[in-house]
Amino acid sequence: MLRAMLWMTIFAGRSKIISCLFCTPFLLGLLLLTVVTDKTSFGGPSLKQHQHRISLERTGSDQQVSAGTFLVADRTMSDPRFRQAVILMIRHDARGSAGIVINRPSEFKLSHLFPDKEEKLGDEQFVYQGGPLAMQEMTCLMQLRNSIAGAERIFGNVYITSSRPVLERLIEKHDADNRFRVYAGYAGWIEGQLAAEISRGQWKVMPADAKHLFDLRAEDIWSDLMRGHVDGLISI
Repeated sequence: MLRAMLWMTIFAGRSKIISCLFCTPFLLGLLLLTVVTDKTSFGGPSLKQHQHRISLERTGSDQQVSAGTFLVADRTMSDPRFRQAVILMIRHDARGSAGIVINRPSEFKLSHLFPDKEEKLGDEQFVYQGGPLAMQEMTCLMQLRNSIAGAERIFGNVYITSSRPVLERLIEKHDADNRFRVYAGYAGWIEGQLAAEISRGQWKVMPADAKHLFDLRAEDIWSDLMRGHVDGLISI
């Protein structure tokens, strides 16, 4: 599905970045309405499964970028849509790039999408705004002790899935060793666009890690990564 949607964007021939990191309450409301009313045989909102495997290869001039790296907005980023944004790359190849914004929590609780599992989810799990593309579809990032069917590894013990049954099993198991976050939509770039933005200094590319995905508060992710980047430069 990510591959198909990215091709649609490429064919559209847009020269501007197609990701928008600020979703309005109206769009989030539309997301909630769309997902809640999309019933499946599992008796709840649909967590649609991607029809194509996510490409983990890296090609092109900006070889430092790959699936499993963070894009971190530079301090000089003037575009408010991208200010202090952190994106986990899940695809980067000759056809374009895609990633998930990891530090934009919404106000919608995950239990709103899984009302029958409200007791297990509690009040602290929220749906994150992964990007404006395919807002009606959910993607789940997971830190797993062991790999599971229906999930694809991105780096280390971090996996990705868009399978509702996989997420339901994680919720039911309620294992502290297996953590997850759910994102609505994703962000994308056409071929060559991301390389150009990086060359202009708009993004810093850093290794991704599970700590910034699952341990830190969303509002602290960008500042912690930037502070670590500066400390690294000083130590050289």
